[in-house]
Amino acid sequence: MTYKNSITNKAQASLEYMSIFGIVFVLIAIVGGIFFAYTNTAKANLDQEQLNKIGTELIDDIQKIYFFGDTNRRTYKTTFPQGIEAMSIHHINESGANYYYLNITSFFEEELRSLIFQTSEDYIAIVCSRTCTTTGTGSIEEISMYNISYLRQGFKNIKIEAFNNTVIVDFVD
Repeated sequence: MTYKNSITNKAQASLEYMSIFGIVFVLIAIVGGIFFAYTNTAKANLDQEQLNKIGTELIDDIQKIYFFGDTNRRTYKTTFPQGIEAMSIHHINESGANYYYLNITSFFEEELRSLIFQTSEDYIAIVCSRTCTTTGTGSIEEISMYNISYLRQGFKNIKIEAFNNTVIVDFVD
């Protein structure tokens, strides 16, 4: 009888250790999954906020340079996050009124997001001369798309220059 009780006690102890290990493993897996999901969401939100800051600061600098007058320039230094799909300047001529805005399109969390930044004054003309291609010249809507090679993640220099009642915004190599 003693031998049988000894085997039963050992088997019960082993079963208890395995069940405790299993419960701890499941809890660690759940906490790890929650942590991973939270960090991915937090990173996407931080990247989106960084793009919002970049667009707002660019528009502020464009307005300042415009009001300082011709030959004024500034180099805006920033770091682009990962996920920028497109950056463009839109010019819309609607019944004689001109509207210019900056559009930054990003791809975060499996969805395309478009951030629009417009100057406070509609008469501030924003153009790109060297680092973009323009479509729809002379029509109701003109779009200047920046070359995708300038939109990769990393440090960027963007030159903002007033010239002939226009603000030129280009990337610096």
